[in-house]
Amino acid sequence: MRLVWWLENLTGEPVLDQTGLTGKYRIAVKIPRPPPGSTVAHGAPIDDQSLFSAITDQLGLELRPARVLVQEFVILSARQPAPN
Repeated sequence: MRLVWWLENLTGEPVLDQTGLTGKYRIAVKIPRPPPGSTVAHGAPIDDQSLFSAITDQLGLELRPARVLVQEFVILSARQPAPN
């Protein structure tokens, strides 16, 4: 889902889609920018509160910070395959 990708890029955090929505949607969201000189975590161009409010007010979706278990793979070593 492109919305999830977009939100991850804006916030610098992983986003989990739990909407159950399928199909394609054309959306537009207007998000107010922070005042010049203000600092925002993760280098995101907006603050989380503005983003959460805009998504809720304009799209009717709720963004909630949460901790979830994720599957993770750790690669301990890698090497070229041997020739046949």
